Formats: sequence, C-alpha cells, structure tokens
Amino acid sequence: MKKLFYILAFALATTGFAACSDDEGTEGGTSTESGINSKDFDATVAVSGDGEVKNLTFDAKGTWSIVSAKTWCSFEPSKGSAGKNTITLTTDPNESGSERSAKITITVEGHKQEVLCTVVQNGETPEPSTMNDWIHEMMGEYYLWNEEYRQLDMAPYLENETIGFSAFLQAGLEGVDAMDHINIEDGGWVKNKETGALEREFFSNVKQVSGGISYAPAAMPETRAQITGLGFVRLMPTYFTENSPKKVGIGVLAVYPDSPAAEAGIGRGTYINRINGATITELNYKSLVKQLSISSGTVRLGLAEISVVDGQLSINEQGPTVNLTAAAYEESVFYYAGTGQLEDGRTMAYLTYGQFEMTYDQALLDLFKEFKQKNVTELVLDLRYNGGGHVMSSTMLATLIAGDKYKDQIYTKMEYNRERTEAGKVGEYRIGNSTIPDGNGVYSLIVDALQYSLNLDHVYVIGTYDTASASEMIINGLRGLGIDVRLVGQQTHGKNVGMEVWQQTSGTTTIQFSPITFRAYNVKDECDYADGFTPDYISPKENEYAVFPFGSVYETVAGPAMIWMIENQKPSASQASMLRVAPGAGLRCGEPIDLTKKAKMTDALVLGAENE
Repeated sequence: MKKLFYILAFALATTGFAACSDDEGTEGGTSTESGINSKDFDATVAVSGDGEVKNLTFDAKGTWSIVSAKTWCSFEPSKGSAGKNTITLTTDPNESGSERSAKITITVEGHKQEVLCTVVQNGETPEPSTMNDWIHEMMGEYYLWNEEYRQLDMAPYLENETIGFSAFLQAGLEGVDAMDHINIEDGGWVKNKETGALEREFFSNVKQVSGGISYAPAAMPETRAQITGLGFVRLMPTYFTENSPKKVGIGVLAVYPDSPAAEAGIGRGTYINRINGATITELNYKSLVKQLSISSGTVRLGLAEISVVDGQLSINEQGPTVNLTAAAYEESVFYYAGTGQLEDGRTMAYLTYGQFEMTYDQALLDLFKEFKQKNVTELVLDLRYNGGGHVMSSTMLATLIAGDKYKDQIYTKMEYNRERTEAGKVGEYRIGNSTIPDGNGVYSLIVDALQYSLNLDHVYVIGTYDTASASEMIINGLRGLGIDVRLVGQQTHGKNVGMEVWQQTSGTTTIQFSPITFRAYNVKDECDYADGFTPDYISPKENEYAVFPFGSVYETVAGPAMIWMIENQKPSASQASMLRVAPGAGLRCGEPIDLTKKAKMTDALVLGAENE
C-alpha cells in the first residue's frame, strides 16, 4: 500500500452546526393492520393549557393497554377489553410557557403497538387563532400539496381557540397525508426507538422564536457565535474490556477548531479513559462524560494510546494526562480541513463540512483559496454529519468544485406547486452565477468562487443517513453536470424537497414557519432520491470499528475513499477490509453522543426568509 504523507493541516474558525445524532431509518410503508376499528377523535387531540379532562372513545379488536409518554398526561382506565371503550384523558396545567405534546401508544392483543393519538397542549402567549389563520392561508398558497390541503375542512380547528399553532399545522399535514400519503415526501415513517412503533413525521414545521431569523444574504451576521466550553462536538463510548465492571474509553469523533481540546492536540481518534482521576467504566461513564461539556472550570483527562501493530489494535490504557480549561471559542462548520501530498505527486484535500450556512460562505471560499494555492487535484468531501442548509451555500460549494467549465449551467432547479409554477415562479441556481432566484439582488461570493474553484472532474463524497437535503443536492447536482461523484459510506437520508421560511408576529411573539414548498431537480430533471443515494462503496457504520483520524486509510467510513484516491481505482471489499481495524477482543463501540447545543434544522433545505 502506498503511503499518504500529510504536508499541511489547518482549520478555520467559523460559526457552527449541531451535528445530528444517529436516528432510526425512515421507512416507506406503514405498520401492520391497526388494532382499532374506529375512534371518535383525531390523530391530534388539542387540550387547554389550563389543564383539561376529556373523554375519548374507540373500538378495539382485542384486549388492550395504553401508555402515555409524558407524566402530565394520564388516562383512566389504562387497559380494557375488546369492543367499544371510553377512556378519560386528564392533563395538568402547562406552566412551561410553550406548547408541549405527548404521544399515546396502544397495544391491542394480536396487533403491533401503534400511536393512538398525540395530545398537544397549548402554552403559547399569542392568540392562537391569529397565527392559525395565517398558517392556513400560507399552506393554501405555498405548500407543495396546497390544492390537496384546500380540500380539508379546517374550520373546526380554526374555530378552536385553544389549539396552538403547532397542533393546527400537524392537523393539516396529517389531513393531507390521509389522502393516500400523497405528501409522503414531506417527512416519512420513522420508528420510535422506545416503542418500536412507526410514527408519521413531517419536515414542515412551525416554532416560536425569540428574535428575527433570516436566511437572506443581506441578513448574514458579520460575527460568529461564541461558545464557552472545551470544544467537543461528538463522542463515542467504547468498551475496552469485558471484565466487570467493563472499562470504557470515550472515543473523540470531532472537536471544534481553536477550542481548548483542539489546542491541546485532542481530535478525532483520541480516546479518553480517565476523567479527574477516575477510571471510566460502564457504571460511571454517563456521569463522567458530562464533565466534557462544562462551560467553566478545568477537567483532567487521561488518554489511552491506540495504535495498529501488524494489523492488530493495540491499547495503552496509561497514556498521558491533559488538563483542559473551559474557554471561549467560535463555533465552526468545518470539523477538519487539511491537504496532503500523495506519493505520485498529486495533492489532495480533505474537508469535513457540518452544515450549509451562508454565514460561513466566505470562510469556505478562503479554504478553497488555500486548496487552489496548493494545487489540489483530489478532494474528499466528508458530509457524514451534514443535514443540509441553504441552497445558495450548496451552490457556492458546487461552484468551488466545478469551476469555469460549467459556468452558468444549471446546478439545481426547483419545482413549486402547480399554481406557483403556472404563475411563472422559477428557481434555477447556476454555477458561478450570482443571481438569487428566491430573493432580490445578487450574491457576489458565487462569482468570486470561480477564481478559486478546483475545476474537478471527480470528487469523493462521504455520506451516511445523517447526510441529507442540501448535502444530497451536492451529489445530485454535480452528477447532473457530468462530474463523477464517488459516494462512499452508507445510504443517505433521502430528502429531495425543501422549504421556504417565513415569519409572523402577533403582539410580542414571533413564529417561524417552514413548510415544504418545492422539489429539487438537477439539470437532467433527476429528482428520484427520496429514499436516499446508495453509495458506490458501502462502508460499515462509524460505531462498528475503532475510531481513527479524518483522512486515515484505517478510518471506518471514509477509509475506502482514501484507498480509491490513492490507488486510482475503487477498492474491492477485501482490499478495504484488510485495513479495517476491528476493535479486538473486548472492545465494543456504542452509539455516538452529540454534545452540541444548537437545535437540529430538521434536515433543512432552505431558500430565503420573508417577514410577513
């Protein structure tokens, strides 16, 4: 195997993205036959924020038992016999000040557990009817399935002054879904991790916000968010031994550049097995790992040294000790950026990109300027943690990859609902073209990107189920242009639709409304990735093998891409597995832990924002 020599590693500090934790896969079907013959209530049951008692009646096919996911919502009785049953729903007053919900699941003998209803309790300060009227109008005009929405009888919800805006939207989305799942692209069926039941979830959403939020270019902040902490982004607990109690090492998956952890040399592939002098075990790791998210003070970390000797994993549990003190640093969407020299003289770049946010497009351009100066001809684009973002930022990255050869060619184009399309609504995003299809004016950075583009005819993309929306647009858009996208990893999320973002204010309260309003096609009119993209090379999941740094041929998910690039041909399964280092006897990986605090953007593919 040829050697890969790194000649430079650098990272730029920019504002950050909350990496997404592993979710269960979206499934296209429904659960087994329902155990409920009929019921006199809707899928969403709205209750007053003051607390309420309601009777709900349903007809069960067998004996049943019912469970509420939240303690503030209870039922009597909680079990019963086949036939017609009436249960009494009791909810406590909502003192949180915000809307809350509880899923109610029922298990009927001989049938799979299913969701009986979702109880939504109002906790909003604005007058609900004002917001609901506005959402109703917006759905009827802008929703991708607006004509189907207008067929619904929403009058009972509009007249109900106790129903909050989230419950109102949910009722509308479920109503359209009842039309033979015509809006299945708006979300999908997701398995509940606790109950195993399939639940219908939607990408379209509405939420209360504390201040103005806009994705319009003119509104991009000049300063980036500051965090105070140690800088850990994602961690993965790993059993080091099978002895009781099992020893645990915390594998580092990503850190923020310029954070205390990064400055101390801690990064992906580092294993922590002692915190403040205590050896981490299965009994204490949940409490000890909280020390890695402190916002003040100092923590003493003991590191385990991991190495590969003759293809076998070697662990030194008594590695060095490092003291980390919480400090302020800027978030970053770039978890790793670096270049390296291949043995045959080619220069490669590796970029782990966390989210498409226009706030950081200038930093992205600066990165590619560095790549251009280093004469980079090979690029590994690691999107395994990237759940999407702004279309303009995705177009910016595509321009930096494709270059002048594709200037003004369509990268992606939007299909809106029939009425908006017939009215002339067009959304075409072109390589190196500064026109903003979804707004006014121009976005000059797109043009600036041409002079720093790498002009590549192929690119290696790392993808997983967390790779969604604007990230999948990179795959689809570049392939439409004829660029060879070599996808390595696992099946991607599957989100070929996107949203526009609006705001509405009532009194002192502002809500942000993000309905699905378009499908995204490439220049070849291809849009068939609602179930995700299948990789050209399927890698194991990240937690199936030991953790190694970004860019290592030993790295579980991206290693095959490195081999492919080095050898100039896709590796065979056996060739890649030879370099895959199994955890070894007694070393088992758990589910990754996300330590970021920003909310997930619901796998967003976002156009512009408007204030109503």
